[in-house]
Amino acid sequence: MNKGNGIIYRVYREGDEEGITEVMRKCFGTFNQFQLDAKTWLSYREVDYGFKTDYSLVAEANGKIVGHVQVVLRRLKLGKGYVNVGGIANVSTDPDYRGRGIATNLMRMALELCKKEGIHLSDLMTSYGYVAHRVYRRLGYADVIFFQRFLGEREEVEETIKTFEKEVNVKVRDYKDDDLPHLERIYNSFAEEYSGIAWRDTEYWRKKIVGKKRFYHMWFYDEEGMEILVAERGGEVSGYSYFALGPKCKRLVMGSSEVGILLELVAKDMASLKGLLVETLRRMLEVNVKTFDLVLPPYEPYRSLLRRFHFFIERGIYMSNIVDLEGLMREYIPTFEYFMRRAGGFNVRIGLRSSYGNVNLELKGDTIEVTKERPDVVFQISYHSLARMVHFVENVYSAFFKGHIDIVKTNSSITASRALQCLSTLFPKMKFFVWQADHW
Repeated sequence: MNKGNGIIYRVYREGDEEGITEVMRKCFGTFNQFQLDAKTWLSYREVDYGFKTDYSLVAEANGKIVGHVQVVLRRLKLGKGYVNVGGIANVSTDPDYRGRGIATNLMRMALELCKKEGIHLSDLMTSYGYVAHRVYRRLGYADVIFFQRFLGEREEVEETIKTFEKEVNVKVRDYKDDDLPHLERIYNSFAEEYSGIAWRDTEYWRKKIVGKKRFYHMWFYDEEGMEILVAERGGEVSGYSYFALGPKCKRLVMGSSEVGILLELVAKDMASLKGLLVETLRRMLEVNVKTFDLVLPPYEPYRSLLRRFHFFIERGIYMSNIVDLEGLMREYIPTFEYFMRRAGGFNVRIGLRSSYGNVNLELKGDTIEVTKERPDVVFQISYHSLARMVHFVENVYSAFFKGHIDIVKTNSSITASRALQCLSTLFPKMKFFVWQADHW
């Protein structure tokens, strides 16, 4: 428990939920619209493995909760393996207590919690250019990637349906309970070529995606208007779509009642993707959706499928703070060795230097380990670029030519090109995406 300026900073205690939800409603119109209450807040413990009350941090003044930050545990696929990430959520300060550094102190406390729990990476989502973004930067959070989405109205939707409807040769139907194992396999297979995809076990699927309460964000759900379609080819499940029909939802806070949101569209093949997309858009038209919001990866094949839609890069931005660089590198060893095997291996010691700290890595053939030995080559990397690299969204060569990576050679036998080839092998650029339902 810490004190400062008459404010007590501490971890959640039983009964705090009333004060926490009150300050959240004061700070976020979405929680007010959703009518978040203490009972609902506590219920998250039962549906999301990442929500723990002992990861809830509060600021208290004269017995009143005046600030709150929630650390959400997420297992994200970064590179080729899953890594525990300390997601920062619901950073809130009672309007009457702003300007006292409460949010900043709670954020520092959250980073200490991550370090104590052995969580080497802390990520958050915010809006670029606002006060919160500047505060997070001062605390060491770097810009990783901007959020993107596809938007359309009836004209774009009808053109898309007309383009693909004659090509649809798959059966599309409503989800049934025994489809779940197939959806899990399709989801996990899709994740192979991506970074950022959240780990989901069967309970997570049942409680958050396919159950009575269906979530379109970690904190928000609806019991009506959330639908799942399944595609079949040759009698086998080949894909699914997960979407919200605004006109049918009772608690939708991600837009007006006229919006339809396509939250997930995943399939084994293009034919199934087209069939699911066409039927999903038709379902939206049937209930008179006016705005079609497709929150899908901004890569192929989605770009081609949605070429009639307008593509937007938002102000929303994904940020990251490397809490323990050496610990994170140890956690990444299986990923590094996977990429090294594909490249044929290296024999070199490299040093990574940044504002997040320093670490040396020894590469021997297709194995790698953290070492205290003097490196053959040292890379000085900006904190933004290193954060992007550990999420596998930065092209190393591009970062080098922009001046975000400098090479300090300590062994003349290592050429700059060979050094960059080694670093690029360890941190290749991948597709990055976090599905909306897994946001925090």
